[in-house]
Amino acid sequence: MIVTKYIIYNVLIIFMIITICLIIPMACKQTVSTPVVTETPFNSASGNSLKALGKLSEYNKFSLPLKDMKAVEDVFPYDLNASLFTDYAYKKRFIFLPDGQAMNYHEDKAFDFPEGSMIFKFFYYPVDFRKSDVNLQMIETRVLIKEQDEWTALTYIWNKEQTDAILAISGNIKHVSWTDIYGKPQQVNYSIPNLIQCKSCHEFQGKMMPIGPAARHLNKTYSFGTEQINQLDYLTSTGKLNGLKPRTMVLK
Repeated sequence: MIVTKYIIYNVLIIFMIITICLIIPMACKQTVSTPVVTETPFNSASGNSLKALGKLSEYNKFSLPLKDMKAVEDVFPYDLNASLFTDYAYKKRFIFLPDGQAMNYHEDKAFDFPEGSMIFKFFYYPVDFRKSDVNLQMIETRVLIKEQDEWTALTYIWNKEQTDAILAISGNIKHVSWTDIYGKPQQVNYSIPNLIQCKSCHEFQGKMMPIGPAARHLNKTYSFGTEQINQLDYLTSTGKLNGLKPRTMVLK
């Protein structure tokens, strides 16, 4: 009886080994393909579903090559009086407003944006800080989208080829090196935030909100093409901002 059980046990073991040997080669022969992501279903903070494009280029808000950060006609740049420190990274910011729409002025908080607005923020390092407009190392681009009356933050990490940035749900660490303004080599492990970290910085009264586009931050002169003009005056004169108070009443 014991011998019979022993034989049955060994037969089962042999059968399992043969089965595994047959399955593994078949699995290895299967071709693993990575689909090109164009629209990724994405749940925003309140549970609303929106379509987050898989690549930064798919928004069609910047001309190619993308790393030149040249906005198309309906996207405009802006700058802040003071910017948060981000591991020595350079930044460029842009706003898209739907056709014919405008922001509404607020004295002490970020402006009200129309539905469908987008805010882009590029983070990059020049290879040599003494030549800050050439040989750029693109790291990430953060995008804020207003949809269904709420803002959603998305992070796009630039590929090694520096041709595009890919949607990333989780954060990342990138090692970056450069030459500083004194000609000395520098390096840093740059931290790219995840979506929860993005929300923690942009949350105001329980809702995600833009931080930068507020009167006191934008009350400065900026170059729009060949024209040097106060940003608030520019936004008002071009119909992009409604309700601006006299600039002497706007804090800096």
